[in-house]
Amino acid sequence: MNKTSRNAALALMNHRPYRVGNTTVDVDPEGVTHLRLFGNRIAKHTPDGRVFITDAEWCTRTTQARLSEVLLFYGIGISRSRGRWLLTTGPWTGEWTEVYNQPKEE
Repeated sequence: MNKTSRNAALALMNHRPYRVGNTTVDVDPEGVTHLRLFGNRIAKHTPDGRVFITDAEWCTRTTQARLSEVLLFYGIGISRSRGRWLLTTGPWTGEWTEVYNQPKEE
């Protein structure tokens, strides 16, 4: 765990802006919160409680670190082996994947 990854994940989960170096979290006008690494969107948290991740076609240690902190909230681990991603739920292609869906109560 590193401080930037942890703080970015907390900002994403709490729908609040954050910026340190190459990592930003912003909230769009529709209320969707985006985690970006070097300007590439790698995670999003929707107002209705859904969370999605992608590697934005970058299978790097930094991408792994940022996503790992997000996934910790849901008990999911992420690793890389021979340039391929593995989640504790199985192999992952790096494409947009919904990792959590908790509808808000009305």
